[in-house]
Amino acid sequence: MDYLFFLVITYMVLMLASSQIPPGSPVIDGPPVIVLNSQITLTCTSSRGQPTPTVRWFKDDTEITTGISTTTSGTAVTTSLTFTATKDYHLEVVECQAENGVLQNPLTTTKYMEVHFSPESPVLTGPTTLTPGQQGIWTCVSANGYPAEPIAINAPVTQYTPKLQSSVTLQCAVTQGIASQIIWIKDNVQLNIDTNSRLTGGTVATESLTITNVQQSDGGNYVCRGIDAFTGNIVNTDTINVNPVGTPPITSIPQPSYTQISGQQIILGCTVNSPNSPLQEVQWTFTNNQGQTTDPISILNSNGKYSGSSVNSPSLTINSVASTDQGVYSCKARNLVGTSTNNPTTSLTVTGSVPVVQINPSTFTATYNSQLVINCNIVSASPAATQVYWQRSSNNQILRIDNGDQGYQGSTTSTPSLTINFVNTANAGVYTCFASNAVGTGTSNLGTVIVTGGKYLYDNIMS
Repeated sequence: MDYLFFLVITYMVLMLASSQIPPGSPVIDGPPVIVLNSQITLTCTSSRGQPTPTVRWFKDDTEITTGISTTTSGTAVTTSLTFTATKDYHLEVVECQAENGVLQNPLTTTKYMEVHFSPESPVLTGPTTLTPGQQGIWTCVSANGYPAEPIAINAPVTQYTPKLQSSVTLQCAVTQGIASQIIWIKDNVQLNIDTNSRLTGGTVATESLTITNVQQSDGGNYVCRGIDAFTGNIVNTDTINVNPVGTPPITSIPQPSYTQISGQQIILGCTVNSPNSPLQEVQWTFTNNQGQTTDPISILNSNGKYSGSSVNSPSLTINSVASTDQGVYSCKARNLVGTSTNNPTTSLTVTGSVPVVQINPSTFTATYNSQLVINCNIVSASPAATQVYWQRSSNNQILRIDNGDQGYQGSTTSTPSLTINFVNTANAGVYTCFASNAVGTGTSNLGTVIVTGGKYLYDNIMS
């Protein structure tokens, strides 16, 4: 009896299980486009199930009970959700669940909703007046519509020739859509605007790039790049070419010729005009009267003969001119654009001669132990003499006599004559007076000194 009861129960369970069918996977249907404030109906259908499935709608894990209606057709169950498409539904997800108790968990599907709405009224910005020949750029912006149009970015000017050391703004504008980021590329390398103090702009608020104090290195090919805020797509402008321009420096020499006395300092003036590019170098060229050219004159290797010829002091200073410095000089300069081409010239004439020196009379007779003045006259000296000295020749020996030597006076530029305080036999001989200036040393005629009487006579008799 118990065995028969067991068979009956088992048969009933099997029959019951064979009559239960899981619900069909829910399928959501609705309009492809949802427009703001329109009446929208979404349907969710589970095509089968035994027992009949229950189909429900959820939003944010909460069941929706408003705007719900359910219909059954055969084994299919459809639950509709009707609502007004406000912005509360924009970019939201609704979920449909189907269950009939056969499965442990309900079957689900979702729909991501995008509500389309119109943008705000467009705003046009740009100059209100233009002068003839002036370029104008206008920007039209309409924001907050959905879906946003794909980003479009434009560079209205693609060729710039700014002057060196000036400022230039490379125009870039997002003309459609919304950008999440603006990037500037130069010669295929992204610019780091934040670390370059000469660069500003290049942001979502200010797409254009401004370069201040334009350098030659700023030349190249630029691209303004926008990143679409919604799709992440990258859009580039056409290539923007920047070619900084300027002019080579212009040099000028205020005097066509200079004249200076040998041994004196001379400054050969030179001025340099380089308004559009920083000056890099100033050099001088010298061609002497024999046609030999020095290009350039080396300031550092001149042992102090020259100074100047620099960016801060372009004039050339010759600290002590000599006859070999006579000739033609030219000043040239270089900036970032190039080297001056006008290169004006000036000539230098060096004047002066060695002193003309004369002893008069040519013979002097002195008594032993007396004082003798041997007259020396500097007839001319250009430039003035800077030194006087004497020489005495006696018995094939030459003695130099300078101012301050014991037993003598004079031998200076103010008193060139030589005074022998106490004449003795050693003072007899032939004397020469020398005077020097920056040009050279002048030599007098010969003066003979004869010593007589006293000890001199005794010395000669004994000898």
